[in-house]
Amino acid sequence: MALFQKRERIYLEGFVRFMLQNLLKSNSLNVKDIDKDGLLSSEEIKKTNVEILTFRIALLQMILSDIGKFGSNEFSSEEIAFKTGQALLMALKDGVQSDENARKRAEELLEHSVSYFENLSNINEAELNEKGIYFFLCREFSNKILGENIDFNDENVRNKHFLLFDSAKQVYKNDEASIRKLVKEFKFIN
Repeated sequence: MALFQKRERIYLEGFVRFMLQNLLKSNSLNVKDIDKDGLLSSEEIKKTNVEILTFRIALLQMILSDIGKFGSNEFSSEEIAFKTGQALLMALKDGVQSDENARKRAEELLEHSVSYFENLSNINEAELNEKGIYFFLCREFSNKILGENIDFNDENVRNKHFLLFDSAKQVYKNDEASIRKLVKEFKFIN
């Protein structure tokens, strides 16, 4: 059953705000559920819980940029980034944060999510096409928690990396499917 009985009319800004409100309220990755063997330290669990929101904001922005056309309007990646920033600020205010706290939190989250884009821009196109964007995003997610220089000879570190990578991959797949499905359920207006 669809989220709405008929295609609801919505502005792109409203859609992004709606999505971000849901991201802020949800906890799509319960680290304790995925780390059944207790591989992650309490500090790594904290980092994971914080990083997942940033990862999901970057992912929302990338998927919307990939779609690009909403209704009769086409939007550039820069326009979608701007709309995401505005919508994030409004979503944080909706969550009853003061204007000042909402602004600071939005800046912090957006600044942190930009690093996902920056790291993608450093990868050559052939490798990006071969492995897929999700591979590099998930690897970056794991690196943000465990550090850039992962010693794959250490079995414990390797297992942590794969646990985090696989968890990010699942979030990526779920979010991508949900976002693309919801985009089809709305009628975007100018």
